[in-house]
Amino acid sequence: MKKILLAIVTSLMVAGCHNKKQIAITQIVNHPSLNEAKKGIIDHLDSQYEIIDQDAQGDIVIAQQIAKRLLSKKVALVVAISTPSAQTFKNIPNPNKTPILFSSVTYPKEVGLVENYGKPKGMSGVYDAPLIKEMLELSKKVIKDLKTIGVIYNPSESNSEQTVKELKKQAQGINIKSIGISNPTDIIAAVKTLASKVDMIYIPSDNTVWSALEILTETAKNYGIPVISSDPDSAKRGVSLALGYAQYDLGTTVAKQIKAILEEGKSIEDIPVQQPEEVRLYVNQPMLKKLNLTLPEKLPYSIRICGAEKC
Repeated sequence: MKKILLAIVTSLMVAGCHNKKQIAITQIVNHPSLNEAKKGIIDHLDSQYEIIDQDAQGDIVIAQQIAKRLLSKKVALVVAISTPSAQTFKNIPNPNKTPILFSSVTYPKEVGLVENYGKPKGMSGVYDAPLIKEMLELSKKVIKDLKTIGVIYNPSESNSEQTVKELKKQAQGINIKSIGISNPTDIIAAVKTLASKVDMIYIPSDNTVWSALEILTETAKNYGIPVISSDPDSAKRGVSLALGYAQYDLGTTVAKQIKAILEEGKSIEDIPVQQPEEVRLYVNQPMLKKLNLTLPEKLPYSIRICGAEKC
């Protein structure tokens, strides 16, 4: 009798699971910043959804295989976290017309994901274009006599390439020295090359760099070089100042878009491409103190002070 009851309960649990709408989340690599975006999504979805979690392990070929597999399955919706993951969905068949949303994409229009933010076609989502002008203004207030900024990035990541172009365009008299890397193991050598030539290092939203960010910030600290980023979550990983949109906030906004599609019946075309509402400044206080830097008293941002490991 117990075996029969157990079988019935098990079958009901399986049936209940199958009744849930499946949402697939895929990201290019497993690292804290992208994980925060995923957490923001999951935390703001109800238990009626089953999450399929896919990680491409930093391999674009695996990311393409994941994209093809997900679109061939009957999932209710797909979320692609990061520019490389989102790009894998652009030129593959979508036989089930599965809605596709992206998160943590820096320049969705420039990399060809969408043409119109207000009326997207094929996919929509949430992006986090860096606040370069604001970052430069803040950097000049914190780092006196700022003349040269170093940038470390992976040129094969189109979002990073675009950020470097924008930085050079808006630098206005500040020299930009950029170093391209293809592997996280190149980071120490890149910092050493820049150390005697720059006043600070700026990190774009680069998945290759972020996967070894602690190595970069620790090496830069040893040379007395502050590191500034557009990702607030990176401050707890050694970046001195981080000004931009928190990845968790991106995920929260994507969760709202998911609900609009799956619960309100809206189509992708009804979901404008968005940015989170709030700009945040995360300050790594121990790192600023170590580098003898101080923050201006009045700043127009939501400020969070970080300790050695958390904010």
